[in-house]
Amino acid sequence: MQVVRLAHDSGLVHPDLNLGNLLVRREEGKCDAYVIDLDKAWFLGGPLPMAKRRAALRRRERSYVKQCHLAGQSPQRSERDRFYKLYSADDSGLSTGLERGRAAGSIQIFLHRLWWLVAR
Repeated sequence: MQVVRLAHDSGLVHPDLNLGNLLVRREEGKCDAYVIDLDKAWFLGGPLPMAKRRAALRRRERSYVKQCHLAGQSPQRSERDRFYKLYSADDSGLSTGLERGRAAGSIQIFLHRLWWLVAR
């Protein structure tokens, strides 16, 4: 989540930020993360505004929920909350801004999941 935050702070807009587009490599006790599949990504002139951050994190959260269901597991709310906590780190203003969109985001994720189940 730190690399996602750094990308957003740098102005990267990645419209398909799902779990498959995050590459994590552990080597010698160190963990490196990369945002990949940048074919539809672009840079803004500065850091992402709150609405774009919320949308990107919601996409990533939706991917987590979908992967849990595909694996026959129940997505954990504590894990979903942890994504936002790791992303915002010690920035209380960012944390507050992201929290404002979580209720609407949860509804969108539920509706998307419902559509995904019906379309299967």
